[in-house]
Amino acid sequence: MATHKLSTVIDFLKSSLLACRKFIPESLTKHAPEQVSIARKLAFILTLLIAGSMVLLGLVVTNNQTRLLNEQMNDFGKTVVNQLSESSKELILSDDSLSLMVIISNLTANHNTLGTVIYNEGGKVIAAAVLASLQPALKAARMDPIEALRHV
Repeated sequence: MATHKLSTVIDFLKSSLLACRKFIPESLTKHAPEQVSIARKLAFILTLLIAGSMVLLGLVVTNNQTRLLNEQMNDFGKTVVNQLSESSKELILSDDSLSLMVIISNLTANHNTLGTVIYNEGGKVIAAAVLASLQPALKAARMDPIEALRHV
């Protein structure tokens, strides 16, 4: 019974391969041997196995490095925000905007920080500092939307 099923499967595969053979150009079939040696088959399979495993390993390593980099960036951002909040608490309570501007300007002078904005509890900007290339965007953010579009 098992040999009958096996022979049926083999016959089906042979007919499928013969049907597909008509789609292969004759220029390729006349140079191809009738049978491929087991050494070539084994070499081809091992090459595919090694290439596939290297691609899989590369994807795993890249994914891991991306995840670690994102975690490190988030931790750095949280640390900077905590440090800024601790150093600016008293300045906000005493309404010392000059000292706030000095603190956030020093923080923005670092090339790792694009900009710093301090908001009050109502969402209004108390102090802001950004890199020079972002100055127009900051000015537009403070303007009325219609007025900002007129300057574009």
